[in-house]
Amino acid sequence: TWQAWSEHRGTIVGAGTRSFLGMFVLTLIAQTLLLLSVGALAAGLDCDISWLDIGLSTAVALLVGLLPVSIGNLGTREFTYIALLGRIGVPAEMSLAISLLDGVLFVAFMYLLIGIALWLFRPRPTPTS
Repeated sequence: TWQAWSEHRGTIVGAGTRSFLGMFVLTLIAQTLLLLSVGALAAGLDCDISWLDIGLSTAVALLVGLLPVSIGNLGTREFTYIALLGRIGVPAEMSLAISLLDGVLFVAFMYLLIGIALWLFRPRPTPTS
């Protein structure tokens, strides 16, 4: 496994500035889509939350979700949303709904994007004559 890690590390480190910038742009796009989806969920639930509060609560919830205290990040993200959004007056039920819908919809959206990419780049049969 160490040899495999060394090969992958060399690939990532040797990728160059252009690849790094491409990955950086894709990361910015993904994070922007995440914040827009949380904002759309909040608006759909008629919850008046500022974009700053959405950004901060989402970022902290993602960081707390990295802690190895639960399986699949269940409970930690919800608790974080309830605690942080509760401080600005959002009811716990609405915070929980935003968190659960965000988790479900974001994962479903990612699967959709992966499915579209696999379908677009699938091997196509060659015509026989």
